[in-house]
Amino acid sequence: MVILVKKRIKDFTSSVLLALFFSTTLMQQALAFSSSPQRLIYDDFETGWGNWLNTSSGDSHDWTRHSGSTPSGTTGPDSGADDSNYYLFVESSNGGLYKSGDTAIIESEILDASNIQLSFRYHMYGNTTGMLSVDVLDNGIWVSDVWSISGEQHSSSGDNYDSASVDLSSYEVSQIRFRAQATLSNAWAGDMAIDNIEISASLTTDQDGDGIDDVDDAFPLDPTESIDTDLDGIGNNSDTDDDNDGVLDVNDAFPLDASESVDTDLDGIGNNSDTDDDNDGVLDVNDAFPLDATESIDTDLDGIGNNSDTDDDNDGVLDVNDAFPLDATESIDTDLDGIGNNSDTDDDNDGVLDVNDAFPLDATESIDTDLDGIGNNSDTDDDNDGVLDVNDAFPLDATESVDTDLDGIGNNSDTDDDNDGVLDVNDAFPLDATESVDTDLDGIGNNSDTDDDNDGVS
Repeated sequence: MVILVKKRIKDFTSSVLLALFFSTTLMQQALAFSSSPQRLIYDDFETGWGNWLNTSSGDSHDWTRHSGSTPSGTTGPDSGADDSNYYLFVESSNGGLYKSGDTAIIESEILDASNIQLSFRYHMYGNTTGMLSVDVLDNGIWVSDVWSISGEQHSSSGDNYDSASVDLSSYEVSQIRFRAQATLSNAWAGDMAIDNIEISASLTTDQDGDGIDDVDDAFPLDPTESIDTDLDGIGNNSDTDDDNDGVLDVNDAFPLDASESVDTDLDGIGNNSDTDDDNDGVLDVNDAFPLDATESIDTDLDGIGNNSDTDDDNDGVLDVNDAFPLDATESIDTDLDGIGNNSDTDDDNDGVLDVNDAFPLDATESIDTDLDGIGNNSDTDDDNDGVLDVNDAFPLDATESVDTDLDGIGNNSDTDDDNDGVLDVNDAFPLDATESVDTDLDGIGNNSDTDDDNDGVS
């Protein structure tokens, strides 16, 4: 019991909590009695059969209460255990357990206890000795051979009995039987004896009548409490924090486990032990949002998971428009070659490096001779000299458009445009290779003029 006392000390009052734990002598005795094994049955057969009877069915022979040596020589004991008088035995001579399979069974009275322990003495002398077994009635079903031993165990009738102890605490025992069975035919030298059978159990008490044995009850005198998980002196039924982890039970997924309080994914494993708290298939150590099953990555570390973030790499380009939504250094891939334009040396993959390409993002253009913003492939006057390219002998040279003599030199630069051997400055017909002189200046070259000097005489 805990008593809270207020105590005044000198000139000031101090609240002092005194934890006074006590137990009465009766309590000590009750708990000691409830935890130690108690003898239920002890039979040495000196005055009778005690708590044992031969079965009326299920076997072929009976056990016998006897004193002194058994009738047959070279088998059986000379007396009871420790030189006592009486014991129980089975006869193996003809008429007893003589044929293989012959069986004799004795059964105990009905038992009403738990954690039963069985001990007894046994003697098995004779070269055709069969098998001695212990069976138990467990929840209404006989379980055979929970203990057994076979064959000759002693070298003479005068050998003292051996001891056996059988832990039956794992069974709900309501009855015990000893079963002797012949395993050979013509087994006359196989007498088996038992003595000093003791059955004990850990008897339990329940002083507060709450259905919990006192040995298992943290509050054996309080019928409203039986468990105190955190050992704070307050039973779990009254304690608002059973495991004393600082999380109220109503908010604690594991109210009885001080090491856990949260189970995000409701998988029965607390977050402290769970390697994937939100059960999204991404281990917490790799999960930017270990408690959110809808998110696991935050590329730009802006606190918004990629599934919700419209700009995962925070490069100012929305993911729907970003060829590289997880790479802040790239957003465009003009030629769709998997290399972002910032890293790609030929963005439009037209074979012309971007540094030499007037239209690095247009695979159909790379040159703009007249710098008018129209690529030469589309421009009808590449050199913007006013002469359409189809009519321009030098479509990329704004200073030239005609090459009369097709010598590759534009007329503006050529000193003999018609390549007739007469320099243009001296040639009356610089663009006509068949003429160069016009004596009478009538516009008809002398080669074609029938009256070169125009004097009326052909």
